[in-house]
Amino acid sequence: MARPRPFLFCRYQMLKDEEPLDAKGQLSALTELQGEYKATTAAAERNKRRDSAIIRPRSVKIDNETVLAWSVVRRIGTRISIEPDRKGTKLEERAVDDPGVFFTDFIAIPRLGAMAVDDRSGEPHLGSKAAIQRFRAIFEHLEGAEVTVQLTTTPSDVDKALKTWDLTEFSFVVRPFNPHPPGDLSKDLSEDFKRDGIGRERGTFRPFAGQRMKPSANGPIAAVKELADDGYGQYAFKGKTEDGHSAQIKAPQFDDDRATNQKRQAEPRELRVIIDTDYDVDDAVLHHTVTALRKFYE
Repeated sequence: MARPRPFLFCRYQMLKDEEPLDAKGQLSALTELQGEYKATTAAAERNKRRDSAIIRPRSVKIDNETVLAWSVVRRIGTRISIEPDRKGTKLEERAVDDPGVFFTDFIAIPRLGAMAVDDRSGEPHLGSKAAIQRFRAIFEHLEGAEVTVQLTTTPSDVDKALKTWDLTEFSFVVRPFNPHPPGDLSKDLSEDFKRDGIGRERGTFRPFAGQRMKPSANGPIAAVKELADDGYGQYAFKGKTEDGHSAQIKAPQFDDDRATNQKRQAEPRELRVIIDTDYDVDDAVLHHTVTALRKFYE
């Protein structure tokens, strides 16, 4: 049965003594840490709460590409169980020792410095951002080692996605230009706003039922993008990737200040891709995710 599995796409580097590790070096570092439970904060170390580990690191070949995969886990330990009393008249709390773990899967292509992190949350999953933080902290237990993870996509990645995806939604917030229009499309749009006294517009474009949108050279999406790219707005979009997966790129936070918008646009954005494949088949998940990573980052 096919079930959607969300992944956060990232760029990453594993470093030793400030030098990037190749695929072999990355696997060696992951293997050295395998199964060793570590503290992930200074407070956890003081309290000897060593509850996080890297498990099942492995290297596989997919379409002649060297791929690394591993999981980050956190021990559950003691948890609270709520149980009715024998007479069924009240609820009682009990501390229960749970030997299980929460986990998150990582899939990486060392050649591209690209990584997909399982973004499922809620038991038994950690969620991508929490898992990345734990992974960084665990990796730094190796002498001279560190991991850099860019959780998001660059402006050029955003432009590429907008051109190649079949869009299912384009949402935006924009304001009129001041003082100079960035282009003819945005000039016409801004003048329409000004005629009606509109200082800000928030909207969402969607396709006809069962169809997909593609931005044209001089359509409304292009007009909104022209305004936003010049600092007068922000936009986000969802769509289908070239290999048929659902994906989403989030918008930076909007500000009425043009310079603030431009600064936020220069920063990478979050990219999530939904891999629709067999939930219990690791090989299928790996193959589809690696294909999606290569399509996007290559």
